[in-house]
Amino acid sequence: MAALGSLSAIVSAVSVGKPTSQVPKKHTRQHHFVINGRALFEQFLAAYLGVKIQGFQKSFVDGCPCLILFAGPRIPKLGYATLAVPVDIMLLPRHEARKIILEKLRQARSAFKKRMS
Repeated sequence: MAALGSLSAIVSAVSVGKPTSQVPKKHTRQHHFVINGRALFEQFLAAYLGVKIQGFQKSFVDGCPCLILFAGPRIPKLGYATLAVPVDIMLLPRHEARKIILEKLRQARSAFKKRMS
């Protein structure tokens, strides 16, 4: 039971944004990556694809892959547009995946420029 109590202390400490220095030392290293696994994965995706990851979206069509949402071009007074690619982009070599991302960004910038003029 002591381990469960320690784990709940770690979870509650991390969920309220306390620094890891305030999380019980005994379990910090073991559980830090489990608790922040999603953040770690998003950082990996961001580095791999070269974009800021905004989240994920489940597909609404059976048989279609889920989507990775990422920051697109900045729209004046509105912020950044959100663009998406299928998660299976991660199965491609990095240079091919980035080529697809760059093309999506180019198309979005072009579309926004046309609408703004």
